Amino acid sequence: MATSSSAPLTVNVSGSSAGGIANDTAVVGAVIYTFTSGGAEFTTFDGASSGYTDFLAGSSSETFANPGGAAGDAIDFSGVATSSSTPLTVNLSGAAADGVPSDTAVVGSVTDHLATGGVALTFVAAQTGYTTFVPGSTSESFQGSGTDTDTLDFGAVATSAGTPLVVDRSGTQYASTANNTATAGAAIYTFSGAVFTTFSASADGYTRFVAGATTDTFDAPAGAATDTLDFSSASGTALTINVYAQRMRSATKA
Repeated sequence: MATSSSAPLTVNVSGSSAGGIANDTAVVGAVIYTFTSGGAEFTTFDGASSGYTDFLAGSSSETFANPGGAAGDAIDFSGVATSSSTPLTVNLSGAAADGVPSDTAVVGSVTDHLATGGVALTFVAAQTGYTTFVPGSTSESFQGSGTDTDTLDFGAVATSAGTPLVVDRSGTQYASTANNTATAGAAIYTFSGAVFTTFSASADGYTRFVAGATTDTFDAPAGAATDTLDFSSASGTALTINVYAQRMRSATKA
């Protein structure tokens, strides 16, 4: 079927009505497809070959595929129930991460398989927060939809001295990296919404976090001694940087 940015296909398997579209229903323009009879038997959904397909995920395990490799697709987890003890992890890294296979989203006992076709997609976090996205080498867009408990984990992004990862939270553009954007070589990761408050550096190091006026947590994996916290754009009347405890631990170990 023909889709476009102005006439997308929305497939709702979230478990409830969303945006005026009933559960187990797909809509594009004036065309409506219902699969409410035996809806649970449908577990694989292929997007339109022309792209612009929005999958609304829910509490059942599904497979969402972009067989045409066209752009404009989105996988929306906003209707997925999460909590601090049952977080959602969406792994796009190309390798297993925290026990979650690549191209897979896991929350509790629910597993969604994501066949992206190698193109950039948009991913929407759970409305209830506690969502971790693990990107890889492909440019992606991440959107928050709920509470400020979401994480972007760049641990699998390849970096080097010549190709660093820059994560810009400064409120303004840093060099060639726009605000609320991360770049590593040709890969561009955009993230919208204030719900992303934790950012993890590449396991290769060479990650620069550019801080701003928001309250954020920046994590770096052990052994990566080439990361940078850049406070050049931080606002306020006084900035205090406390690394005393870490130095004490180092001195104690010595």
